[in-house]
Amino acid sequence: MRKKNILPKVKVRQAKTADLKPFWLLFKETIWNDFPEYSKEAKNYLFKKAYSRKKFKKWTKGKEGIILIALIKDKIIGYIVAESGYAGVALLAWLAIDKNFQGKGMGSLLLKRYEIFAKKQKVHKIYLWTDKRDLKFYKKNGYILLGRIPKFFFKVDHWLCYKDI
Repeated sequence: MRKKNILPKVKVRQAKTADLKPFWLLFKETIWNDFPEYSKEAKNYLFKKAYSRKKFKKWTKGKEGIILIALIKDKIIGYIVAESGYAGVALLAWLAIDKNFQGKGMGSLLLKRYEIFAKKQKVHKIYLWTDKRDLKFYKKNGYILLGRIPKFFFKVDHWLCYKDI
């Protein structure tokens, strides 16, 4: 008989200002380690400009976007960063799970919880840019591939996906 992989209970909620430090540490770690296609310069741009700690502080106050975090025993093990919806459409900018919890359904759980949250915010469509290695994950979760743009952000190939919710 095959043993099931039993994990402690996962709690998913919107990040608060008090969560900013541990979130920021996981965000930086996952961007550095899980997105090798981006150069050091690109990552530094992300941290200092596009997705800075200062910007995320606004997001924890419900301005401009949302940070949804997954926690096990009060430790952040994953997150979704999404820009606020506009005209019913929202951009899912980042989804990452701590390497110790990958492959255990955490990403799918977090994605489903974000979709529930987005619906409550009157979002009817979510779109995202991804790389080739994550296409299977998003397709498994109901996202539709629209196409590929070669050498897009930071001269890296990106695939555009969306989902009606």
